[in-house]
Amino acid sequence: MPISNFQHVEKLKNDLLRELPYLFGRTKLFRIIEFYDSVFSTEDQQVIEAYTCDFIEEYIAEVFNYTPFYSAPAFSHKLLIQLNNLINVTTLDYYIDIIEKLIQSTNLKLQKLDSILEGNAAMNSSTGFMFPLLEALGGSNAYSSFGTIESVNIKIHKTNNQNRFLFVPSAKIIEERLFSQAKISFEFALNYFSKHKKTFNGFHEVLIYFDNLSANYEGNSLGVALTIGIINQLSQNYNLPYITNIKCKVASTGGVDQNGIVKSVGKEAIAKKVEIVFYSEFDTLIIPKDDEQFARDKLRELKLLYPQRKLKLVAVADMEELLNRRDLVEIRKQNKIVRTAKRIRKNWISSLLIILLFVGFAFVYVREYDDNPYLVEIAGEHYIIKNKKGMVLWKKPSMAFSSLVTSSTNLEILAKVTDINDDGTNEVLITGENFKGELARGNDGISCYNKKGDLIWKYIFNDDVSSQRDTLNTDYGYPFIIDIVKKNNSKVLYLSVRHGPSFASAIFTLDLLTGKRVGNTLWNSGHIHLGIIRDIDSTGKQELIYTFNNNGMKRSGIAVIGIDDAKGQGPTSKNYSLTGISIAKFKAYILVPQTDFSIYSGNRRGSILPLELAVKQSDKKIYFSSVEEKKWDGRGLNYTLSFNLKDINVVPDDNFVVMRDELVRKKILNPPYTDTKEYMDLIKSQILYWNGKEFIPRKK
Repeated sequence: MPISNFQHVEKLKNDLLRELPYLFGRTKLFRIIEFYDSVFSTEDQQVIEAYTCDFIEEYIAEVFNYTPFYSAPAFSHKLLIQLNNLINVTTLDYYIDIIEKLIQSTNLKLQKLDSILEGNAAMNSSTGFMFPLLEALGGSNAYSSFGTIESVNIKIHKTNNQNRFLFVPSAKIIEERLFSQAKISFEFALNYFSKHKKTFNGFHEVLIYFDNLSANYEGNSLGVALTIGIINQLSQNYNLPYITNIKCKVASTGGVDQNGIVKSVGKEAIAKKVEIVFYSEFDTLIIPKDDEQFARDKLRELKLLYPQRKLKLVAVADMEELLNRRDLVEIRKQNKIVRTAKRIRKNWISSLLIILLFVGFAFVYVREYDDNPYLVEIAGEHYIIKNKKGMVLWKKPSMAFSSLVTSSTNLEILAKVTDINDDGTNEVLITGENFKGELARGNDGISCYNKKGDLIWKYIFNDDVSSQRDTLNTDYGYPFIIDIVKKNNSKVLYLSVRHGPSFASAIFTLDLLTGKRVGNTLWNSGHIHLGIIRDIDSTGKQELIYTFNNNGMKRSGIAVIGIDDAKGQGPTSKNYSLTGISIAKFKAYILVPQTDFSIYSGNRRGSILPLELAVKQSDKKIYFSSVEEKKWDGRGLNYTLSFNLKDINVVPDDNFVVMRDELVRKKILNPPYTDTKEYMDLIKSQILYWNGKEFIPRKK
């Protein structure tokens, strides 16, 4: 081991050991990543094996809690590269399974961010009063705009002698601007309610909770969120006629002075905060009027990278202007029954009989107050349906296997909240339910439930098809949700389904309102993995894009077809072709080759990574990856298909490069080495395109 490498890395290790007790969250992860980068940069195997064991458990813990949100995707890609490098370190064998799961989960989280950056709406269930928070970084400070969206919640209690402001968690010394802002926000809130209540208790204790546990918060830029939060709590504590709340997916920044003026946070800070919110689930950021030009300049800069991202900046001069904005702030009148019940609770001894009279009605009222489904989560063996506030409304048993429900992105192909009839009340679509006994046949269907969990409709796919080699029964698995498309003033649900014991799969459509079969069916002789519907050619007509296996051709691939042409079957060999069904009119039907490594690994055919398919409008490309190892998630080649549906680029995964090159070095596989132009050209030369009559090689 070269002495210079050892001394350099040992010094970095000792520096990090001193810093770690004072680091948390993404800052802590960033510093460990920097350390590991330095270790790998030595290219000294002894150094790598010796020093990657240091901090590995802290590293894993931080990656487990890591989210790609709030910073550009570049950092997440950097993290994924490093995770893949760590898999190849022999001294970390004990942690390989954990690291592989972290790679998978990080990729899935990154897909959700990519979807938002492509202009798709996010399902954000965050509650509280939200504001972007900057993190101070050590090290090289390469990612100086790291931050998060912090949630502040407030509890207010009456006291007898003085006003107290407590922060949880609390730093040893509360920063003066933060303490001052809390006092100013509280006084403003009291004055705001003067027309509804003439007198308040003389003194209060105000508890301010930072949900992400950032105890070192400095400054007053949470002023807007804090002020609205205090207004909300005072209205509830004093049982006032109106409740004030900020709307979902809205964040704010800016201090507030005694007169309610929203104060500037400064040019540099507003730019960083816009960037944090840009890479988040939030679609609106409230900003100080004085910072508007700086904020819009930054937004324009970010939109050059991701032009489809939908983020609205709302500049306000003062709190009065903000509180009058019903698109941002909800002011709702309290129900008289609820207000009466609150008054009764304060005098419960003298009002016990009244409480007993009201309790039955109150129970029903509270249950139905917010019974609109908002999100679906998976917990144990159940789908859990919640309202906007996170309260559980009802649940259904699930038979979905765990690898499909490790993230909200994957859950969307199994369960979806939607409004089927545009009446403002949501319904829930669920596949893969786990019925018992006589109802077990329903396991294979898709169900639509109303807000109470009552069944509206159910559909089970049971089409008969045959080929020269086989007559298929109706033993299909449960369908996967692709998307919902508006057609001729109705909503159409697109789903894919696979035949359980055999090779056929199909994409079919249902009327979303009735659950009745509509339209045509698109068949494939091999399992369909994942589908997306997008308008990739900007004609106003959408395309169906899906990845698949083709059993007849012993390959896998990707298909693109106009949704109005989605009928017939994909081309395949004669013995796998489905009887009596014509070949569909594809815009593209492309087969990628099975690699020599895949054959060596014992795979019957090439395959596509099942849950990875992305369409990025920003760079006009479609992304998918091949599976080269025997295991389900063994990523091999990463493909990008341009929107012209002709140009394909191929990039090998780092882990695949290492494994295949080792076999080349041992002369088990033939050259060239994997991460070379020669090998990529070889792969591209084996790609086959369907021209409407036959498969032909890729043209140079």
